[in-house]
Amino acid sequence: MEAAYQLTFDVVYFYQTRVFSGLERSELWISDEHDGLIKSIEECFPGQQRQRCIVHWMRNAQSKVSKTDLLWLLPLMKDLVGSRTKESFILAWSELTRVSEAKGKDKLSDWLDSTYHEISVYLDFPTAHWSRIKCTNSLERLNEELRRREKSIRIFPDEKSCIRLLGAILQGYSEDWTCGKIYLADPIERILENRQRNAPEPGFVRDGLKPCSVGYASSAGLQPVAIR
Repeated sequence: MEAAYQLTFDVVYFYQTRVFSGLERSELWISDEHDGLIKSIEECFPGQQRQRCIVHWMRNAQSKVSKTDLLWLLPLMKDLVGSRTKESFILAWSELTRVSEAKGKDKLSDWLDSTYHEISVYLDFPTAHWSRIKCTNSLERLNEELRRREKSIRIFPDEKSCIRLLGAILQGYSEDWTCGKIYLADPIERILENRQRNAPEPGFVRDGLKPCSVGYASSAGLQPVAIR
């Protein structure tokens, strides 16, 4: 418990330093389901979108069923994660929930319903960005490289030498992502174009829901649970 609190404190401190440096918002935050990360993002950048890492989500789903159930669950989840269009994602999701309900996996079905909005945020972004923003794989590979180089040194003479080494690695990755193997090409421009293209007409209502700042919601859906 104390370690989790310390991590939350450290992450909040890091995000606050980014705020003080001028960072006001991000188009999308990507993380696993760690409470400390989620609370830190909500505290420092309230109201901003967050995508739950879909790879971690798959691992979490496997813990909801027995090993024998993985024979039918894994193919369905791979179809979902590998979807190349929003329509194919919705179809794969419908099939996943249908099969889980048909097999009487109530625990899994309830969990799927509660996590859909967390893993589907990336669908509203340009399809060219999907492979980068639906999971934290790229970031984890970077962290692995930092740990690999740090272990080869083992003992640093002082803090500045550590900062110089890790800073050089990060700078190299930054240059590679922006000039070499580009991480995201023209991300902001493509995001804005995608939003304009998919923007609903004024007064548009979908399934009885009107657009709000975070998607679609009814007046009842925005009320506290106790009031409904």
